[in-house]
Formats: sequence, structure tokens, C-alpha cells
Amino acid sequence: MDSLIQLFLLFIAVISIIYYETTPLIKDKAWREASVSLAVLLLGSSLLYLWMMGIKLPAPFKGLGFY
Repeated sequence: MDSLIQLFLLFIAVISIIYYETTPLIKDKAWREASVSLAVLLLGSSLLYLWMMGIKLPAPFKGLGFY
């Protein structure tokens, strides 16, 4: 039940950020910038969702030797 509440809060946060960030871009018809902003936000929110569910994510710096 606790993870369901976290998922709901994540969903509300992502929707509000999408509305705040992409509304001016869509009004100015800056489609490329809006799509890049949306793609970065969806990638970040999906990684956050996986982290919240307890799935181990690979650290990119460990592969490069920086940690």
C-alpha cells in the first residue's frame, strides 16, 4: 500500500512538471524542445520508479572506474 501512494505522488509530480515545462513550449510551437523535455522527464521518472520499487540500477561511474 505504501508503494501505491508513492507511485501516485510520483505520477502527480510528473504530470505537474510536464504541464509547467511543456505548456509554454507548445504555445510557441517549439515541438523539438517540447519532445526532448518530455523524453528526458519520462526517462528520469521511469528510472525513479524502478528505484522506488527496489530494483538495482547499474551505476555508470562504476563501469568507468570513478566511484
